[in-house]
Amino acid sequence: MARGARGDRLGVQLGCERARCAAQGGRGRGEQALARELGARAHRRARSRRERALGDDEVHAGGRAAPELAHEAHAGRGGFAGDRHATMIAIQRMSFQVYNTLTKQKEEFRPLEPGVVRMYNCGPTVYSRAHIGNMRTFLLADLLRRWLELAGYDVRQVMNITDVGHLTDDDAGEGEDKIEAQARREKKDPWAISKHYADLFKADLAKLSFRPPHVHPHASEHVPEMLEMIDGLLASGHAYVAGEDVYFDVAKFPRYGRLSGNRVAELEAGSRIAVREEKRNPEDFALWKSDAAHLMKWKSRFGEHGFPGWHIECSAMSRKHLGEQLDIHTGGEDNIFPHHECEIAQSEAFSGKPFARYWMHARFLQVDGGKMSKRLGNCYSLDDVVAKGYEPRHLRYCLIRGHYRQPLNFTWGILEECKSALEGLDDFVRRLRAAEGAAGP
Repeated sequence: MARGARGDRLGVQLGCERARCAAQGGRGRGEQALARELGARAHRRARSRRERALGDDEVHAGGRAAPELAHEAHAGRGGFAGDRHATMIAIQRMSFQVYNTLTKQKEEFRPLEPGVVRMYNCGPTVYSRAHIGNMRTFLLADLLRRWLELAGYDVRQVMNITDVGHLTDDDAGEGEDKIEAQARREKKDPWAISKHYADLFKADLAKLSFRPPHVHPHASEHVPEMLEMIDGLLASGHAYVAGEDVYFDVAKFPRYGRLSGNRVAELEAGSRIAVREEKRNPEDFALWKSDAAHLMKWKSRFGEHGFPGWHIECSAMSRKHLGEQLDIHTGGEDNIFPHHECEIAQSEAFSGKPFARYWMHARFLQVDGGKMSKRLGNCYSLDDVVAKGYEPRHLRYCLIRGHYRQPLNFTWGILEECKSALEGLDDFVRRLRAAEGAAGP
């Protein structure tokens, strides 16, 4: 077989393997073997070009026989195996653009530290089973990490678990804790509720072939870090104490609203933000709340019965595990305001540094062309999908078929089409492997 024809076929076969593995979240043996073959061939070509350019005497006298890129592909870096780097010889550290919600435009991706990406993903509030719409948002993070690693970056991924402090009126930071409300409905301890649904969430990620985040921090385990940040914000004048509660003073942070486009002057009392007498401004949000009736509570200098606000949790967890500055922060479009807007305010007010360089948000998943809601009975979980006879990889393929910044529709008919498409791709890869085996070396 001609060298070029064989190379073209290997490239097509590797492309099919990649597509199939992205759909089901794995990296098959076939892709690894093809990657090694392509990597070795690229290494040989690079060495040959180097030898021709330098001359045999210089090469054998100690000149470097192959470019650094090929060397890194075989030696591996950042803990990745050599065969993984073989697949990225052509795209190592390639330049690419991302749409930044903060600036409302596409930007060239440049991490704070060359070759290293610090990524924080807003995870679930574990008061119920994650539905397939949630999974679309989390898949954005998984695919982004896979792409960055394939492109040669050393990625540190943190996805939090909110197990306290997320109140039913999350715009105003008021209402009942969602986990405690669920505990009352199920007549269980709130700690048992949060553990149960956190375990189910992690099991669902594994079934959908997510790469496990390097850290899955639980909010309840980071209260000291939250109190440290609150003390810092009080010291700098960005927060104030009202009774036994602590609020962030939005008026002291002029950039508030840059992410969402909401202007402080337009945040009228009684619309998105509830008015409380102890607040200086209606848009101020809680950093620490006190409630003797709250079941999940901690003692602090503010009182005996306190718990953290939802927004300070993510700021404290990301700071502990990734530092004061991030490269990428992801979430769903519903996180933009107020959650991510408030994260920016409190993190930047505390550190004096830009918090996250790139913000990426996934749009909602629709069901039958409309909104997904518990009232309509269409908040499907992975168990619902499996009960219909589908595999988790069919759902994964279904959820990645559209652009993350566009709404995506789900129907059982569409899922059936995705199952057929994935099976067709499986068959095509099998035939390519068989043809490659018949052709010989």
